[in-house]
Amino acid sequence: MKEKEMRRPPYRIAEFAKMVGIDPSTVRYYEKQGLRGKERAENGYRIFDEQDAFQMNTFRSINARGYSISEALKRMEPTDPVTIVRELEEKSAAMERERLLLEGRRQWTEETLFLMRKVAAGEPLFWRTELEDFYYLPASRRGDFSITQKNGQVRSDWEEWLGYTRFVALGDSAALCRSEHSLIGLGEAVKVCDFERLGYLGDDTVRRIPMGDCLCFSGKKLPRNGGAAGYDEVREYLDRHDLEPWGEYLEFFFMLYTGEDVVEDGIIAMPVQKRE
Repeated sequence: MKEKEMRRPPYRIAEFAKMVGIDPSTVRYYEKQGLRGKERAENGYRIFDEQDAFQMNTFRSINARGYSISEALKRMEPTDPVTIVRELEEKSAAMERERLLLEGRRQWTEETLFLMRKVAAGEPLFWRTELEDFYYLPASRRGDFSITQKNGQVRSDWEEWLGYTRFVALGDSAALCRSEHSLIGLGEAVKVCDFERLGYLGDDTVRRIPMGDCLCFSGKKLPRNGGAAGYDEVREYLDRHDLEPWGEYLEFFFMLYTGEDVVEDGIIAMPVQKRE
């Protein structure tokens, strides 16, 4: 059976859409954005020809290189090669930044998936690992949120340029293990390596928190306000391996909705070292 022969131009929108490989609604959308086709026929139908197909494919090709719709429409006008080189360099740099942001988010998602699988399986949240250093941006100091009036612009920059942060608590590691008040403040944290890739944004309120060899465990059973027995498993592990806490810990909050409530408890990453 012979395929139905396509008639000669002008073509109606359904035929034209098949020619260029997109949906008719997309053709209409691009037209509304400024990509004009031929005039309508006397009967009101949109009509197109081969030149319109070339124009459509050129527009889509430019758009796919990182140009917005309005930028792609403008780029369809004649210009010099030097301008095109500059624009493509800018688009390439923007795409690389997006790639790095996406990779950072993927890593964060994988970390959360690792933890939530343990939670779902009822496994103990207790392990030792090497962690990268973090930059910490405070939102409060021992319950006082006035610092946000000073670093509010940096917080906004983090959101705009980094695209993701980890909400954390910062505390004194040694005080935590002594069951004393250990909470220093609340804030956000980003891996130092992400800053190196994406560009440092900070002020004098941003601090680098050394991590390295860390003991990681659930923050649910550990008091940060003193007055309780603490988490014996942590102290027992430190004694058994001749370790001691040092520096400041970070507690990374889950910040997930489970269907009943927000999972507010997180994972404490506490730097440890050999006892002297």
